[in-house]
Amino acid sequence: MRVQWLAGTLLIAVLLAGCHLPSTIEAKRVVRFAVLPAYSLEVMAKRYAPLMDYLSRETAFRMEFVSSLSYGHYLGVMEDSRVDFGFQNPFVFQILRKTRGAYPVAQVVGPGGSLVERGVIVTKRDSGIEEIGQLKGKRIMATSKHALVGYLAQAQRLREAGIDPEQDVRIILGARQDELLIRPLLDGKVDAVFVREGALKVVEGRMDLARIRIVGSTDFFPNWCLAAFPETDPAIVAKVQDALLRLRADNPEHAPILEMAGAIQFAATDPERYQTVLDLVAALGIPL
Repeated sequence: MRVQWLAGTLLIAVLLAGCHLPSTIEAKRVVRFAVLPAYSLEVMAKRYAPLMDYLSRETAFRMEFVSSLSYGHYLGVMEDSRVDFGFQNPFVFQILRKTRGAYPVAQVVGPGGSLVERGVIVTKRDSGIEEIGQLKGKRIMATSKHALVGYLAQAQRLREAGIDPEQDVRIILGARQDELLIRPLLDGKVDAVFVREGALKVVEGRMDLARIRIVGSTDFFPNWCLAAFPETDPAIVAKVQDALLRLRADNPEHAPILEMAGAIQFAATDPERYQTVLDLVAALGIPL
């Protein structure tokens, strides 16, 4: 537990070190902001420190990053802490919608203006596994069973191929999206990994992508969204939403912020946009 505490503290320190908050920020107006930890601590810090810095400047509130070390820990943080905003995949959003009355504030717009993303199933190129049907009996690693396009969407693809993800393969949970490709897969500790397609870009430059093979892709599902809660001050929600919606990739100051966050802009959204997620979990027989 002490190691986890130190790791979380390190992440907060790195994030705050990257946020040069202006003196005009209201000293007593703290806004607590949590992000689902899809990537390693190092990657998370690099991705979201610029966005936190921007929101602090534009809203005149002090953004306080609430760290979490895993998907399960994130849900605990969201339940136990007075967090004002959560940034997460749509499956976790649906859980928070049920447990805390969460509502969407803004959604990530991806490359090409896309509001959706998908997952991939990846193997080593020299493994001999070239199609999904060959995964039966194999070891597969994923970040969490709460990962929408990092587990759930791939599990449905296995079912469609006649493979029961609970019985016919060995699912190993634990590593982050970027770590899945670099360590266990290439070291031969697992036979395949479930990751977001966007994770390939994150590890580009850190590994030779020619060493891996994509044996399957999932359906598309909505991008991540920022959610607020009934207890969140509506005035704060309005300011944060306005600041996010004003971010533009053609603005030289905004471009690096968006690039690090994996977006080209943010868009307004509504709960109905996430119905496909409910359809998926229903097909998998997973209760929210």
